[in-house]
Amino acid sequence: MSAGYRNGHITVLAAVLLPTGLAIAGLAIDASRLLVEHQRMQQICDAAATAAAGELRHSMDLAAMREMVDQVVHNENAMQANVEAHAPPTSGLYVGSSQHVEVRVERTVDLVLMPLLGLHSQSTISCRAVA
Repeated sequence: MSAGYRNGHITVLAAVLLPTGLAIAGLAIDASRLLVEHQRMQQICDAAATAAAGELRHSMDLAAMREMVDQVVHNENAMQANVEAHAPPTSGLYVGSSQHVEVRVERTVDLVLMPLLGLHSQSTISCRAVA
């Protein structure tokens, strides 16, 4: 076989494997970004639930509790998210318990590489905490 014939195979192989490799890299990068963002949101959600429970025990005021949740999620962490605070919780193990507070946070995250491959450009992350 001549060297030119073999080089043609390499070109075809590279043309097939390059998009596949980029798709895998894009999936790995965006998935890891979503995982890190979910962990960050869960920490914020936990902090908001803990602060809300403390505020509710201190003042017994639902409006003050909700204000505390908004302050922790939006002001201190500069996060744009949909936030729900319930006392008592509306789901989970402590449903109806007046001694617990439930916080739910939902946020849309822009993906970086997956849109380049024609896939979703955003993903929604949600978390829940009860204190």
